[in-house]
Amino acid sequence: MSSILSIAISGLNNATTRIANAASNIVNASSTPAASKNAGNSAAVDLNAELVNGSIAKVEYGANAAVIKVENKLEKSLVDIKT
Repeated sequence: MSSILSIAISGLNNATTRIANAASNIVNASSTPAASKNAGNSAAVDLNAELVNGSIAKVEYGANAAVIKVENKLEKSLVDIKT
């Protein structure tokens, strides 16, 4: 496996973890009592930040998937040149 492919797969895994964490935080936000949010509890979930994290993860995943596609095309081109 090429280093480019390894890095892209690592990026896919990171994006997957990021979206899973954001989704979990969003779901858990509904179980946080409203009183603690109003009291200025710093543990309250920032829904805007979690939505941004989800959007970043989507872009990150797409970028790494594109790298994998390009790397596959490059490998195919190299094989075609050798034959």
